[in-house]
Amino acid sequence: MRAKAKRQFSGKNRIVILFTASCAAVLGVSFYAKNALDFSTGDMEYHIERRLITLCEAAAGLVSSEELDQYRTVEDMALPSYQALRRKLREFGENAGARYVYYLRPAGGALQYIVDNDFDGKTRGGLDVPPYDLDRVPWIKGALAGCAVCSGLGNYHPGREGLLNAYAPIFDGQGKVAAVAGAAIGDKPMVQARRMVWALTAAKIAALTALLVSGVCILIHFRHKAALAGNPRAENPAAPKASIKRNFFLFSVIFFLCILLGGAAVFVFVMRRQRSANMEQAMNLAVETMRLRMANAVNTDLGLVFKMADVPLIKRYLLDPGNPELRKPAFEEFAAYRRNFKNNSIFWISDADKVFWFDEAESYTVDPDDPASYWYNMTLYETERYNFNINYNPDLKTTNLWVNAPVFDQGRPIGMVGT
Repeated sequence: MRAKAKRQFSGKNRIVILFTASCAAVLGVSFYAKNALDFSTGDMEYHIERRLITLCEAAAGLVSSEELDQYRTVEDMALPSYQALRRKLREFGENAGARYVYYLRPAGGALQYIVDNDFDGKTRGGLDVPPYDLDRVPWIKGALAGCAVCSGLGNYHPGREGLLNAYAPIFDGQGKVAAVAGAAIGDKPMVQARRMVWALTAAKIAALTALLVSGVCILIHFRHKAALAGNPRAENPAAPKASIKRNFFLFSVIFFLCILLGGAAVFVFVMRRQRSANMEQAMNLAVETMRLRMANAVNTDLGLVFKMADVPLIKRYLLDPGNPELRKPAFEEFAAYRRNFKNNSIFWISDADKVFWFDEAESYTVDPDDPASYWYNMTLYETERYNFNINYNPDLKTTNLWVNAPVFDQGRPIGMVGT
């Protein structure tokens, strides 16, 4: 009896059961899709924040606390070294894809701008900008405690709304935080991703609501027709009623399949698109992080290379490498720089004789037309300040990361130096 009752119940209510199952399936797919999108968006935000923190740590390695300590008053902003530091930050920001790069100094319960990469007198930060209360940017306290941190979406630096900021500490000789390096990028990709999730959520709620309302209306409509068909006053009530039930069942099956297949198609499309965007973001982050970490590791050596390329004695020697009066003092200068490089290695080439000197020893003569020496013309004629080059040197029989800097005399390349 119970089995018969169950069969009768399922037979009479199979349409309702099918409709309920379709709604439950769409609801399950929708919740799963939303959770997957939330995870993807959070993962993208994490990658962006990690990239920004890495960028900020690299900016912190550009200067020492002793260098920043030179700048204390508004008058110090007129120093050539201060303007050179601003230009250095601008170049760093352009290479790293940062909107702003800046240094702050904690002063009691306030923060004072030291310098940034902005040359616009209306928007730039500097020693002439009044300090602002630390409580306005509480998320920076982690950097003051010695950790690199990110502000997080929606937390904005005063006067720089719409920008995601990260901060990294700069330590003095005693291990105390003497200054903070900051970097900012636009938060538009993250805001757009969140808006997309919100829009899709709203669209799914609207679609589910429409599905439920339309399904209930159709169910009521067909039941009403079935009731009319079962009216004993009708000439042949059974046939129309059976026909209506059969049509309603076929319609419900098709409706269910459309809902299921449509929902699955939308889900697969959105997930593939989001997964592709996340993979691209992760790859870009990995490449950018590697580049920034490499740049951070050689920042000290890079500064020495720049100074070496600007020494008047070295320029005179590269113009006339055969002059014995210049050779000894120039070699002493090269030896002094070599002792300060981390790897205790140095090289230089004069375009006059094209002799490659490595660690103060004559190694070989460069042939610019040799494909293996592609770096020579690239550095002299296509590089403004420096380039990194990883290659195998067949003459030295070694593979190195080379830092190449062209040396100019009145705008004309006369050679190169590096490590």
